Amino acid sequence: VHIRREKFSTWIIDLRNILSTHHKTAGILDSYPESLGSLDPVIDRALQTLLFSTTTGMTKRLISSASSASKALYDLRRNFGQTSHFDVHRERLKMMNMRQEHNEKASEFLRRIRKQMDICLTVGCKDFN
Repeated sequence: VHIRREKFSTWIIDLRNILSTHHKTAGILDSYPESLGSLDPVIDRALQTLLFSTTTGMTKRLISSASSASKALYDLRRNFGQTSHFDVHRERLKMMNMRQEHNEKASEFLRRIRKQMDICLTVGCKDFN
């Protein structure tokens, strides 16, 4: 689940970068996946075409069955970027309860901490920025 969420986050960052190259689409996904503003119908259609052309498999099916890019992005968030309050709480607890094992080297422990911090940021823990 973490890998799927990380890949989704990376894909969204890439999509934001693509959309930021034109003044009409810059900023569309700034608050996504938390929220998504209303889109101009022409931009919505262009975004849905872009989403459809850059995806494969199940993702392409989700996008093609959606009536708009906004609905497609919400479907994608629900299927690939799932985070519940329980997920956020669980990852925050894991982070706060990390302890160095008896024979664990400090560098290995720090590596585990960094990985857990990345996971926490991916699921939406705001405390670890």
